[in-house]
Amino acid sequence: MRNEFKNILVPIDDFKSSMNALNKAITIANVTNGRLALTHVISYNKSAGKSANSFKNVLTNHAKKFMSQAKKYAERENVDVDEKILYGNPSKELLKFMQKQKFDLVVVGKNNGLPSRLPLGSVSNNLLQNSKVPVLVVK
Repeated sequence: MRNEFKNILVPIDDFKSSMNALNKAITIANVTNGRLALTHVISYNKSAGKSANSFKNVLTNHAKKFMSQAKKYAERENVDVDEKILYGNPSKELLKFMQKQKFDLVVVGKNNGLPSRLPLGSVSNNLLQNSKVPVLVVK
């Protein structure tokens, strides 16, 4: 495993399962001397117009705050980190980003923290079903 998982994607939000995934990704990165790409996707539809733009800015600022905290935490654990905010359908945007960046592993939280009878959230399930690289789903 030391050389296998060098470039690790960590889709992140501010829910507990996402932070658990970050912790697991940090552990793996420390073992493999890998780096993390913290990525958050803001659901956004350009056709929504100007009113959506102000809401997009609010969501972007919120994402920047929790991603900055996550980055500082990972860096304190001696892990190199990149950050990326994407816009659009979360599953589709993450899969496109994965193809462009050639990740070795995806570490994702189980769900968004909302009560659900489903074992996985829609994004983690979609990544698990469609990723060409291993996906680790963390509770």
